[in-house]
Amino acid sequence: MRCALQTLYSRRTLLLLGLALLFVGACASGRLAAIETRSLDTATMQPGGLPPLPVDLPELRAAQSVDVTTQRGQDAFTTTAGCTPDGADALLISAGAGGLEYAMYQFSPGAATLSSVLATLSFPAGEQVWIGLADYGSFRWKLQGPYPAAGTAQFSGLGSGDYVNAGGNCYFLVLAFNASSVSVSSVEFTAETAPETFTINGMVIDGAGPGVLPGVTVTLSPGGATVLTTVNGTYQFSGLAAGTYTVTPSLIGYGFVPESSQVTIGPSANGIDFAGFSDLPTVSYSSDIAPIMESYCTGCHDADTPSADIPLTTYQEVKSAAASSLSTMQDESMPPGPNKPSAAEIQLFQDWIDAGKPQ
Repeated sequence: MRCALQTLYSRRTLLLLGLALLFVGACASGRLAAIETRSLDTATMQPGGLPPLPVDLPELRAAQSVDVTTQRGQDAFTTTAGCTPDGADALLISAGAGGLEYAMYQFSPGAATLSSVLATLSFPAGEQVWIGLADYGSFRWKLQGPYPAAGTAQFSGLGSGDYVNAGGNCYFLVLAFNASSVSVSSVEFTAETAPETFTINGMVIDGAGPGVLPGVTVTLSPGGATVLTTVNGTYQFSGLAAGTYTVTPSLIGYGFVPESSQVTIGPSANGIDFAGFSDLPTVSYSSDIAPIMESYCTGCHDADTPSADIPLTTYQEVKSAAASSLSTMQDESMPPGPNKPSAAEIQLFQDWIDAGKPQ
């Protein structure tokens, strides 16, 4: 992007004089910290303005969805009179004795967040070369320098700052001061887009019905985050990265169906619901169901019986066929012969299913 900006020379002269005096004071005092923040004509640095110039061109305010862009040295938004082309791509900034010259670069990060600005510079050792970044949190220029040798100069770790004006633009300066010169071959702005996040929500109802269960602790793993269900029985986890999570409810004196739910998000998951039962029988596969299966089913439904169409010898096999197994017990179609499960055993099998088929 090459842009010419017409400005009021009287205003620019005053601004340059003010910045030159600022640098004289900084150099004379010997304070050459790595990063220095100095006030620079804050009266012209309005939220929608182009610091330190008094105008911002409306056509350059539009935000762009650009994560990384590299501008060549000559592609400055605006320059002072001491800036001239340096070959095909670079820009030479030359300041006379006691003078100040600069090139200003503009970037529109759009919805992303500016994270760094890096300039590639060439200049002789001992030159007064600085870089600057417009800080809209304080309406000051953040100035850094002088740099001892050619190479790269950058501002990094900018994610927590406020470097975008009301028009959606960031502004970066390369400055030469007091009989110094610098060649700018490129300026690179990097902006990062925050990763998309998702939610998991649902409700815990009272299994005895009607009604809901407030105060239930719902745990999310991995991570171990917990929330309590509201008076309406609802819960929600937000700000989650895409992935697979396990949601588990708990409340003293209650069991839940299901015991937990595995959820894959990206997009968000809604309606991950549970039912709580205050009098749910304590039943498990190992202590209650396995003996029933061994008494009535595994003799015919094992790996050694070629005619067995559905194996029923392990927890996973019985869990997968639980509904059909219960149905055949209830209608007495299985097992064959007179040896049938009792009504209490069938009810225990039903209770195990209602409890979420715990192992």
